[in-house]
Amino acid sequence: MEQAKKRDHKIYVTDVAVNKISRTFIPFLSEKQNELIYKNHVALLQTAKDKNDSNEVAFLFDLNTGESCIKMGDESEVNIFLNPNAVSMSAHSQDKTLFLAHNHPSTQDFSYSDIGVFLLNDSFGGISVVSNLGDVHILFKSDRFDFYRAYEYISFIRNEYDHYDSEADRAIVKRFLKNSEKLGILQY
Repeated sequence: MEQAKKRDHKIYVTDVAVNKISRTFIPFLSEKQNELIYKNHVALLQTAKDKNDSNEVAFLFDLNTGESCIKMGDESEVNIFLNPNAVSMSAHSQDKTLFLAHNHPSTQDFSYSDIGVFLLNDSFGGISVVSNLGDVHILFKSDRFDFYRAYEYISFIRNEYDHYDSEADRAIVKRFLKNSEKLGILQY
């Protein structure tokens, strides 16, 4: 448990963590879509454990068709767009039909970079972070989502910091998420 207290320390995925992943219930999604998110969260953490030394892994999938792609990362980052299929999916999908799920080897939930990727991709309706301990954090764009207001707000917060480090990252995200519902971003 001591390692879980250090946000910047890699936590190795265990079977207990994979089994701990909670079922998803997003009220405006169908049962099938909620089940798809849950199954991808389980597969994501299992893939990180079995095939990527508990490092970051990203799954991008279509909430309607189930089409998906994967990208392995390292301990501190993963870029789904290094997979050409992800680029194609994003370019050819309707707004808010894709879901980006990824894990964090630390206990951190969303990062500033995660929020940026989510805001800047119209095709992304949802994003999740699954910690290597099995905790799930989800953001969803509602019908009230306003890109310009959200981007302006996170930029305003970021510009209040003279320097950028992991502490600033956490503070920016915390403040942004505190007001996310007003921007049309729902947390689950």
